[in-house]
Amino acid sequence: MTELKYDPRNYRIHTDKNKRLIRKSLEDCGAGRSILFDKNDCIIAGNGVYEQARELGLPVRIVESDGTELIAIKRTDL
Repeated sequence: MTELKYDPRNYRIHTDKNKRLIRKSLEDCGAGRSILFDKNDCIIAGNGVYEQARELGLPVRIVESDGTELIAIKRTDL
């Protein structure tokens, strides 16, 4: 498993309240969206979701793409 790195230039600082809301969403609804990281394993989008998913112990499945196709997530439980 690749160890993803948080973007040191990420300007979005999540408040404790925002982190709680992300966590609650993951607990109540599960993971329903993806995050984005670059070829250097640095997260571009989804730092807060990744952080809370790790705290909950959710596994991460990496799907590689070169950006020429849309990746769609089919939730089999919904």
